[in-house]
This record gives sequence, structure tokens and C-alpha cells, in this order.
Amino acid sequence: MWPKFTNRPQPQQLLDVRQAVLGTSIGQQVALQLGITDKKEEPVNIASVAGNTVNTVIQQIQQTAQDTITREVIIQIVQKIESLNPNDQSFIKNAICK
Repeated sequence: MWPKFTNRPQPQQLLDVRQAVLGTSIGQQVALQLGITDKKEEPVNIASVAGNTVNTVIQQIQQTAQDTITREVIIQIVQKIESLNPNDQSFIKNAICK
């Protein structure tokens, strides 16, 4: 996990603990379950993760706003049509349903 957070070398004490734990059968089983390997991992770019999260939130807000505006426009159009006289309502319904 250390390499995911920093490029700095791991402290020797941490390496010693890791080796001691991975030297046990339980430690090996846990490492296997968690997918922990000795492969070199790229550090997580926190700024990139935060930026992606912000972009996702903005997109969701935009979509929700568009949906809300569309729904309100449709409601207003329907109310306007319903307030027309029956002949005009019939004309509009026929034009829409063609």
C-alpha cells in the first residue's frame, strides 16, 4: 500500500514488519485475499482523483438540472394546453400525435 501514497522509500521498520507478516501462512493468505503483491505500484494522484470526483458531481448536477427544467417545461405546456378551449386542445393534440 505504501507505494500508492508516496514515492518515498518505505521505512526499514515498516519493511521488517511487512516481511515478518508475509512470512507467516496467515499473512500470505491475507495478502492473497487483498491482492497485495511485491509489484511496483504507481502512486495515487490525489489531485486527479479529486478532479475526477468533482467532474462527476458536476455532470450529475447538470443532468439533474436538465431533467428538472425539462419536466417543468412539460408541466407548463400541458397546463397551458388544458387551459385552451376544446377545439384548440383537439387541434394541438392532433398535431402532436401525427
